[in-house]
Parts: sequence; C-alpha cells; structure tokens
Amino acid sequence: MAEEYIELILRWAPNADIDKVRRWFRQRGIDCSDMQSGLLIRGSKKQMAAALSSPLEETSRPSVIPVPRELAADVSSIMVPSPRRYHA
Repeated sequence: MAEEYIELILRWAPNADIDKVRRWFRQRGIDCSDMQSGLLIRGSKKQMAAALSSPLEETSRPSVIPVPRELAADVSSIMVPSPRRYHA
C-alpha cells in the first residue's frame, strides 16, 4: 500500500531566514515549494508527523499546528488546509 502524502502551508515570520527553513525541511526528506508569503511543504504523513512532532492523523482540517521550536523565529504558522474539492 502506498504511503499517504500531505501538503501543509507555511507562512513566513518577518525577517525570516528562508534558506534555513528550506534546509531544515529538506534534511528531513520533506519537499518545499515557494509561495508568495511562505512555503508549500509536502511529504508523507509519517515524515511530517515526525518532523513537526504533531499527530497529523488526529488533526481536523483546516487547522493550524504548532511551529517547531527550531523554526519559531522564522515561521509564523503552519496550516493544514481543507481537503481539495474537485468539480466536474
């Protein structure tokens, strides 16, 4: 069975060290893409839960999860967005 992947939205804090945050996620096997005011971070639920110390299985959507201590100076929030809805 394939692992379940998740996307989270990260918002920058003022004067964020963007490269430091990207490195932090990539060192943990989590992919990042630039957005206007933050990052789209993607990875397996297992990777994300381990890196962010947050049980994502129990998180309702949309919601905000705690920012890891190591990123607190650079990240204002990390959000679990609502599930995508596709229209026919």
